[in-house]
Amino acid sequence: MPICNEYSMVVVRWGVTFEKIGTKQVEFDVSYIIQETDIDPKIILLISHEDEEAAMKKLGLQPIRKT
Repeated sequence: MPICNEYSMVVVRWGVTFEKIGTKQVEFDVSYIIQETDIDPKIILLISHEDEEAAMKKLGLQPIRKT
């Protein structure tokens, strides 16, 4: 979605599966504000629409903590 000549918003839905929970796909929505430059586009802002860590903990997918 264009915001102006130099900036756009891109909304992405991505999903991942974990062996521990079988074939159920865990999905998340993320919005990015992109600055369109002469060389490569740059991500200026990222907005995660869900608390990804909380969602994975709810499924029993807690990250391994190194001490």
